[in-house]
Amino acid sequence: KDVVDVWDKELKHHFQEEENVVFPSLLKKDKSLQPIIDNLLDEHKFFYSAITEMKRIGNCNNLSVMFCEKLLRHIDKEEELFKKI
Repeated sequence: KDVVDVWDKELKHHFQEEENVVFPSLLKKDKSLQPIIDNLLDEHKFFYSAITEMKRIGNCNNLSVMFCEKLLRHIDKEEELFKKI
């Protein structure tokens, strides 16, 4: 329940902001970032899918742990991207 709550209250909006504002702005300035941004967007698909599944079956521990672990790695990748710019 905690993962889904945090998603609904904070992360969903954050992801949408990245997809609709941040990433397009970065690409406008530097097309060479496309592979990195594509990878991040692919990871976003995992998070959307995982949340949908957690809402469907309940916040199962295995999926919640996987979600959190992937999110930490995802954040690291985003920080690396921002260091490049």
